[in-house]
Amino acid sequence: MHEQRRYASTIDIACDQAREYSRRAPRLHLMRSRLRRPNVRAFFVGMYGSRRKAIVALKEELRRLALTDDVMRAVCQYCGFPSPSTLDHFLEKARFPELSLYRRNLVPCCWECNHRRRASFDASGERQLLHFYEDDVNSMPEVLTASVGIPAVSGVPVVTYSVGSSAHPLQRVYTNHFRLLNLAERYRVQAAVDLRSIKQRSRSVSQNKLVSILREEAAARAKIYGPNDYLAALCRALAASPPALSWLVR
Repeated sequence: MHEQRRYASTIDIACDQAREYSRRAPRLHLMRSRLRRPNVRAFFVGMYGSRRKAIVALKEELRRLALTDDVMRAVCQYCGFPSPSTLDHFLEKARFPELSLYRRNLVPCCWECNHRRRASFDASGERQLLHFYEDDVNSMPEVLTASVGIPAVSGVPVVTYSVGSSAHPLQRVYTNHFRLLNLAERYRVQAAVDLRSIKQRSRSVSQNKLVSILREEAAARAKIYGPNDYLAALCRALAASPPALSWLVR
């Protein structure tokens, strides 16, 4: 408590920065940290990593609120995979330590996205990541595309993912996001697992019935997780591929 009283005047700076964050978001590239002294910056960084009961309880509450909000789901908000076990600082705490415990700067995500991602803005100020709280990602059209190919050697479908073009203002950010987090490769690997699961459920089902099932699942996933959910894209691709449908029902 003595240390916190010592830095009490800088708490006002953190509050001012939080208000500025809210005004600017998601265009945050012009923000600059107002903390100059290394010891003050270290204090705020240390607060986030502190094992004090109050700080641990605060982070748990932030995580709980994030994962129970109506518009937030219990998946990583960067890749869409389950188990968002960490909180990522959209504006990095090393650069903006005063925002290290600001809820809107903390994104529920998986360990891999948290440790794979780099700066949210490149050197020119172009945004590299979608912002969980600030971007209306559900307004985007279906730009995530899955393509199914069946190599002659293995006869097992291989799925590739890409981002198509669109005039939507978030399309460029999503393209950067997709590249930065290596989602093409990560979705490809997950699709191989999903294909086996779908195949097990599809045996003895007619192709026409399977098309209906896949389209319904794609629509259900898109309704919950948005039109660019990786599994929704896979189901759409499978439903449109007669060779893949033949493989699934065999």
